[in-house]
Parts: sequence; structure tokens; C-alpha cells
Amino acid sequence: MRKLRLEFINRRQVPWAGLAFLAILLAWGGSLAAEWMELRADQKEKLERIATLERTLKERQRSALQEQKKADPVAELRLKEQQKILKSLNYPWNRLLATIEQTARNDIAILSFLHDQSSDSAQLSVEALDFPALTRFVEQLNEGEEGKRWYVANYQMQPPNSPAAVKATVLK
Repeated sequence: MRKLRLEFINRRQVPWAGLAFLAILLAWGGSLAAEWMELRADQKEKLERIATLERTLKERQRSALQEQKKADPVAELRLKEQQKILKSLNYPWNRLLATIEQTARNDIAILSFLHDQSSDSAQLSVEALDFPALTRFVEQLNEGEEGKRWYVANYQMQPPNSPAAVKATVLK
């Protein structure tokens, strides 16, 4: 007879230390996520509060200005003048002046420049050697121009012996 010989394999032990470490990491990650959500909610609440405070401040400034206008008409005129100057300073002058500078030619002399910001219109008084030079100048002003375009409002031909043959007003 043969004897049956059984060999037992040792069971693996559960890695309790690793599982405990994993559980601690999960708990820590969950607390970080909860804290992050709480911070986001707090941030949203504070942004809403800031927006409300800004609206309240603007309303108070507006009402204070109205009270000041009622109390002092001279201050109202001064305020309007300041707003007009501020609007003038904030106007995109570079775009307008760059257009005029890029079209500067030897056969055109710009005598004066007037600009009305409220209607965004401009007026140039120019002298040209001849009428074709004047038309080339206006065409160059209108290159790439959108919206209002430049045009010759009036012109006057000078006597042949004068250095500039055409005086004109160019409007936008």
C-alpha cells in the first residue's frame, strides 16, 4: 500500500499594512476633494458678493453725482468738460493719424486737420500739385477703410503760375 502524502501550501496572508495605507490615502483624498468643493463654493459665494457690492457702489456713485449736480451747477459743467476731455484722450488717434501719415506724399501738403469725435468725422485742408495727385491721395486714404470713407468735398484750381495747383477740402 501506498501512503498518501499531502502537502499543504501556506495561505497568503492578507496585506493588512498595505490595505490600511490604501484606506488612509482614500480617506485623505476624500477629505481633500471635500475641502476643494467647499473652497469652490466659498469662492463662488464671494464672487457673487463682490458683484453685488460693485453694483451697489456704482448705484451710490451715480446717486451722489446726481445729488452733486443738483447742488452745484458749476460742478456739473466741470464734470461734463472732464468727461469730454477723457473721451478725447481715449479716442483711437493712432489709427486715424497713421492712415493720414501713410498717405503722405510729396505732391500733397496737408494744411489743416479738424476732427469731431462725436460724429467720427474729419476734415483735411490740402494743397496738391494737380487733380490726379489729389484723387490718388483720397484713394490711398480709403484703402482698407471700413465704414465712413474719405471724399473731396470741394476744390479750387489755382492759377497756373502758383506752386500748388489745387486747394481742396477732404472730408470723412
